[in-house]
Amino acid sequence: MSNNYLGNSRQILIVGNGAAGVSAAKSARVQDPDADIIMFGEDGRLPYYRLRLCDYIGKSINYDELKINNEEWFEKNRIRIEKLSKVIAIDAKARKVSTNVREYSYDSLVLATGSTPIMPPFR
Repeated sequence: MSNNYLGNSRQILIVGNGAAGVSAAKSARVQDPDADIIMFGEDGRLPYYRLRLCDYIGKSINYDELKINNEEWFEKNRIRIEKLSKVIAIDAKARKVSTNVREYSYDSLVLATGSTPIMPPFR
């Protein structure tokens, strides 16, 4: 499987839909107004500020305040979000990314997957 894009626009894929991924997408759009930009995230939601989760859980902000941008912003900027899409393989030679759903070709690939916190071993 591959993308069904028409034309010669550049394909920019961003793995990760947190603040770093959104920042990369914004920069990519500025640098290439015609590029096809796709962000991948395992979450079923729009990108949100993970660091503000405590405020949301503590009910000092609502869900809309947690979002980095609303759906209309992504549509206006032509940035497609592939929700519930886990990247399972990257073939750098073939310039392809495989997800749990399908395969995508790319011209540029950004890895913005964040990190996983660990608890140091205390004694």
